Amino acid sequence: MERLTVGRLAVELTQKASGEQQSRLLFEKRRGEVDTLDLARVATE
Repeated sequence: MERLTVGRLAVELTQKASGEQQSRLLFEKRRGEVDTLDLARVATE
């Protein structure tokens, strides 16, 4: 199984997110506020 870095995981989850979720994640990422819980929440929505 391929090991995922947090950055790679963020990319994968962002690609699977809806358009609204993507823009929110990218905005938060630019501000440096995306954390692992945000990514996990988006992945399960």
